[in-house]
Amino acid sequence: MASVNDPMKVWQEMIEQFQKAGFGSYSPEFLQMMFAPMQQQLDLLQKALEAQADFQRELTEQAFAPMRQVLDGLKQAAKTTRAAGEALKEAGDLLTRQATAMDQALSFTSPFLEITAPPSKGSTKTKKTK
Repeated sequence: MASVNDPMKVWQEMIEQFQKAGFGSYSPEFLQMMFAPMQQQLDLLQKALEAQADFQRELTEQAFAPMRQVLDGLKQAAKTTRAAGEALKEAGDLLTRQATAMDQALSFTSPFLEITAPPSKGSTKTKKTK
């Protein structure tokens, strides 16, 4: 026996039980004629329940659509922020390498400059005005 929570199943089982019981000398045509409206009601009930389920599904989708958009936006923001962080890290690494290269170039040229052009006394001190 079907549960009360499934009215269509109960209705179908009831129709089947009536058909199996047979009413003595009644002909199958008479039984078919008697149960035809019940079958139509069952079909209409099934269509109504399917329409209700479709409506509830669409309503749920519409209710959660803004939440999905927010989540998609947050995912995209996280992806963009991660890409920006990686780009900044790479730029920092390049700047560090550039500074290291500049230090190396200065370490090679500093002794040569000190030999060829020693710093003058006036270039490092500023003249005071009286």
